[in-house]
Amino acid sequence: MAIDPEAGYHFHAGRELAEALGYKDEWLQGIPEESIAALVGTGNPFALGALAPGENVIDMCCGGGIDSLIAAKMVGPTGKVIGVDMTPEMLERARAAAVKTGLTNVEY
Repeated sequence: MAIDPEAGYHFHAGRELAEALGYKDEWLQGIPEESIAALVGTGNPFALGALAPGENVIDMCCGGGIDSLIAAKMVGPTGKVIGVDMTPEMLERARAAAVKTGLTNVEY
């Protein structure tokens, strides 16, 4: 998935999965398509509620960074998000996505 999100897998992924999990369109605005395409989670952490400005967040198994980037937008410039993943390819994808968004309160 980290190398080729479009390869066709036996599980739902990407924008289709984001929709099925209830990700709101406004959360995805400004998130690079490469991050959305790499989504392979099992749930929507934001279904539990929005994050507040100034909060600090750790995104374990951050993958391509979709949740980290959404969280970074929610917590704003006074908050901080740290994404952790075990694969260098996903971390590279997440870092590239963060650069595209211009968010400076997220690191991987």
